[in-house]
Amino acid sequence: NLLWYGQNPSLMMHKADRVEFEKLPEKITVYRGIKLDKRITKSNIHKYFGNAWTTSLKNAISYANDNMKQILKLEIMKSNAIAYFGSATCNDVFIDFEKNPHLESQIQIIDASKIIDAS
Repeated sequence: NLLWYGQNPSLMMHKADRVEFEKLPEKITVYRGIKLDKRITKSNIHKYFGNAWTTSLKNAISYANDNMKQILKLEIMKSNAIAYFGSATCNDVFIDFEKNPHLESQIQIIDASKIIDAS
């Protein structure tokens, strides 16, 4: 579980992050790079989706393991995000899947090597 600050997890954010969070569109595309030695499938995805995602596809690809470059992609409403850490290097969005279990079925698995090869 995430570290909660009372009943308001947005208190984890610095003032500048809250300002940047407010600027995000209502619908946000987020990604998660996965470091694994085996393929992610719809049947095992629940083990790997975690709370920390990024709005940067480039960051997700760079985090993904070289052997099995897979990334997860998810479109969420801003209201599904509980915190945002927007710096030049991270652009992390935190999602509470316990409060939003419906999001799991919407996660897409992407072979990042195809994105890299196409660029």
